[in-house]
Amino acid sequence: IDTLDLGGGLPSRNRLKGTYLSADVAVPPLEEYADAIGDALATHLRPGHRPRVVLEPGRVLVDESGLLITSVVASKRLPDGTQTYVIDAGVNLLYTATWYAFNIELDRPLPGTREPSVLCGPLCMNIDVVRDAVHLPPLPRGTKLIIGPVGAYNVTQWMQFIAYRPAIVLITETGKVELIREAEDLSDLTHRERMPAHLAGAVAEAMPATLPASTHETRTATARSAATEKIQETPSSAQPLVGGQRNGGGQRMSGPRDRGDQRKGEA
Repeated sequence: IDTLDLGGGLPSRNRLKGTYLSADVAVPPLEEYADAIGDALATHLRPGHRPRVVLEPGRVLVDESGLLITSVVASKRLPDGTQTYVIDAGVNLLYTATWYAFNIELDRPLPGTREPSVLCGPLCMNIDVVRDAVHLPPLPRGTKLIIGPVGAYNVTQWMQFIAYRPAIVLITETGKVELIREAEDLSDLTHRERMPAHLAGAVAEAMPATLPASTHETRTATARSAATEKIQETPSSAQPLVGGQRNGGGQRMSGPRDRGDQRKGEA
């Protein structure tokens, strides 16, 4: 054996749901993993045989470098008396909230008795729960919450459902804040959309009849012109889409709708 690839799986100081011990207790330090791997190699390899050992660490390198800053936008009591807060970030940004119990910190000390609370996101779905049991004091609307660690597998799996994806900033060792990914807006959802020419006219014709004739004619011409330009810009080698699918099968292509009522998150 020339190369021994041990893969990944090294944990960060995050806590899986159902784990009652803190990460300080439940997660072994990297030194213990190194000792265990080194002992196993020394025991089972032939004397003098030293293959190249490859590790594929991911989560342990990046998870604790990421935090999400979100705001409380509403609060309510459930019928059973449970205090619930709605925040402007949900499982659309924190995909791993399904199985991790993130740390929740407040931007400032707040008075009041802490009680078990639920943190829900803005998606209006029962699966959109960031924390289902966290002790919090009364949180006024606008309170900032710092959620972490979230550096692993969330940015790579976040989605554009209901809300735009927020900006990402880098805070350097000196405290300088640098923008490394801009917040999205509607153009990020629509810039790859294409209107077929035969539909552009139909869309324009379906506009309310109450529009002034000049406005209606202008919009019809604009829609047709834009569709024609887009078709002319399309490379001739591009395969047409039929019913949302490429001719001959293949990957389904269904672009996002215009969601003009989306709100920007904060991160």
